[in-house]
Amino acid sequence: MGAIMPRFLIIITAADLVRANQDAMRWDPDGGRVTFMVPLNDDGLSSTRPSHYWASGVVSDAEYVMVENLQATSPGSFLTRWDMDADPGLPNRALAQMGLQRTKAAQ
Repeated sequence: MGAIMPRFLIIITAADLVRANQDAMRWDPDGGRVTFMVPLNDDGLSSTRPSHYWASGVVSDAEYVMVENLQATSPGSFLTRWDMDADPGLPNRALAQMGLQRTKAAQ
């Protein structure tokens, strides 16, 4: 049986979107270019330009170092390891802490 690989949750600023997706190709060559696809902003409306994007994934310890390097060079970002079963509320707390919401269609 292989080692348990860590899941991570990362939030980056919109200013770092292109570079972050390019960096993600280092740990996910097939899908990295579209890693950060979930837009976030302060009011949750799709009519408001996203200020941040987030992603979550499962990576090896060596790949997690790459994720840490991305976060370290992305001012205003957030990164943590995440056990979805033990702490399913982490994403919502992280968004609240940063004053962000998932975007949804304008009503």
